[in-house]
Amino acid sequence: MLIFEFAADGFLHHMIRNIVGAAVEVGSGKAEIGLLSDLLLLGDRRLSPPTFSPAGLYFSGAHYDAGWNLPQVGAGEAAVFC
Repeated sequence: MLIFEFAADGFLHHMIRNIVGAAVEVGSGKAEIGLLSDLLLLGDRRLSPPTFSPAGLYFSGAHYDAGWNLPQVGAGEAAVFC
């Protein structure tokens, strides 16, 4: 089993699934180790491996800046279990 944990001040639609999809391609030997940095430099989503399945993706909570006066829920990380 693989566990990925992410924390950020915002996420784009399918962002975590796209990152994990690329990481799994590298880890399984289907792509070169520099794939992730290359994708970031090129900025072209069409060059990326397939988006990872949502199965196994769990949102564990959100942490908001106190200035927003919103409730704190969980740890504020998304975890992906493969």
